Amino acid sequence: MRLERPTHLRHDLVFVNLGRRGFGEAFRYRSWVAICEQARTAATTPRVHAHAFRHTFATNMAESGMPLDALQRILGHSNMDTVMIYNQVRDGRLYREYQEAMAVQEAARRIRELRVDDRS
Repeated sequence: MRLERPTHLRHDLVFVNLGRRGFGEAFRYRSWVAICEQARTAATTPRVHAHAFRHTFATNMAESGMPLDALQRILGHSNMDTVMIYNQVRDGRLYREYQEAMAVQEAARRIRELRVDDRS
């Protein structure tokens, strides 16, 4: 990104247009959709909506523990109810947390058994 980003820009936006029209301006959603479509076509994969990347990012940030008010600012949502969508627990996370809880329970059971054996 450092190699391609124009150095003379007066803003610190990460995603900027590098095409002829609007060079250096903020990257527009339609540009992102076009890039995703070009990549999908070249890879001959099923259709993936560009918005799925935003949703995945937001869900991962919420699952990683990012405060929802911070996520709300990053996403530009005015209503917290909209941000709560990203706080839903995905199956993978649910399974991981279940496995971790079961490991804690198993460790506690083993400690209890060791204590009983020590008394004998």
